[in-house]
Amino acid sequence: MSTEINRISSTRLRAECKHLCIDYVGKTRSDMIIDLKNAGLFDVDTRWPAKPPRIDTSDRSDDLSNLFLGNGAGKYETGANKLYIANSDTHRPLIGGDFKKKVVNINDVLNITESESEINASTHGEPGDIRRFGSCIYMYRVGEDIHSGWYPLVFGSMVLY
Repeated sequence: MSTEINRISSTRLRAECKHLCIDYVGKTRSDMIIDLKNAGLFDVDTRWPAKPPRIDTSDRSDDLSNLFLGNGAGKYETGANKLYIANSDTHRPLIGGDFKKKVVNINDVLNITESESEINASTHGEPGDIRRFGSCIYMYRVGEDIHSGWYPLVFGSMVLY
């Protein structure tokens, strides 16, 4: 249900201003309405609460080699060739990566990369690491009932039609 902005309560107007990073402190209801209309908001779907505030990333240092998806993703990243998928300005995104190193990390639990050399017992790894070398895929495992190290991931045969 969409309601014209002029008919919205002052509390909701403040929430909408906050979401759009519009300063509302000390402003009258009329001033907030003018600012929201100038930002392109003419009506509000009152069935849903106002969205959380957008995180201002205008001061983010970016050389345009990065990919940031989500509200505030990568706000503090100063490097190049980075991937951030997050819905906040966190340093630990849900999905992160480095395009140059060919690494993808999923929630710091699953780390996928291509190995530059053959995987063997002396190859360093962390629990959850997955590496590809040639046509083989390996996972680094740690546990009480297994020897820590790299284990090949084997998939059953499959036929594609």
